[in-house]
Order: sequence, then structure tokens, then C-alpha cells
Amino acid sequence: MMRPTSIKLFEILFLAGMLMSIASTWLGWDAVTSQARAQADGAQVSDTFFLVFTAIAYAVPLILWYLVARRASNIAKWILTIFFVAQAAFMLISLSRGAMPASLVDYLGLAVFVLVAVAIAMLFRADARAWLAGDEPDDAAGPGEPAY
Repeated sequence: MMRPTSIKLFEILFLAGMLMSIASTWLGWDAVTSQARAQADGAQVSDTFFLVFTAIAYAVPLILWYLVARRASNIAKWILTIFFVAQAAFMLISLSRGAMPASLVDYLGLAVFVLVAVAIAMLFRADARAWLAGDEPDDAAGPGEPAY
């Protein structure tokens, strides 16, 4: 079964967002680990812990990406969607409390959020829905949907 255009766009946008997120993590690594250690109330937090936690934090969405983009998993689509909605809620709460972007890392985070939002939206286009449901979709966009 051939992957539809929306799934290919999802893949490109999602992976671009992941690469930007990795760059953001690398750029902000010292600040994040310092802040986490300060909040640990004197508990020793090793670099290994941060590395393992970060690896898991990236592995989960990458596994979900693979399941959606390469295995047509509708369940993985909904898990990704739920994660995104939770991230959006946390971002809105943070913004409502006055936490505005102030650094390159913050702006990269916003760019990642936008890329992932558009990527997730691709999963709800007609051709992606059909493919994820196991149907053979037309590669053309449906009525009212632009062809990319």
C-alpha cells in the first residue's frame, strides 16, 4: 500500500521538529540540568540519569512516528495526538502565567511546537485517515483540501 501525501508530509514535518528539538536540548542542556539539580533539594542527580531520561523522552515519540508513518497505526496517531494536546495545554498554562519566550532555546521550542502541530494536522486529512484505517486512499487531496 502506497503512503499518501499527508503521511509523507507528517513524516517530514515531525522529523524536522524532532531534529530542532534535539538541537534545542543540546543548546539548553546546561541550563536544564542545572535547574533540575537545584530543584532536587540536595539529592544527587547524575549525568547518566539525565541522558537516560532524555533518550527515553526522544525514543517514545520516534517510536510513535514510526508506527504512524511506516506501520499505519491509528492507535499511535491518537497517542501522538493526546501527547500534543497535553503539550499544548501545558504551553497555554505557562504562557498564561507570564512565561514568555526569552532565549533561542525558547524560540526553538515554539518552532518545534508549530512544526509538530502541522504534522499532527496532516494525520487528520482524508488521505491519511483512509490510509490509517487500512483503506487504499487516493493520493490526491479530498474536496476542499489543498494538494501539497
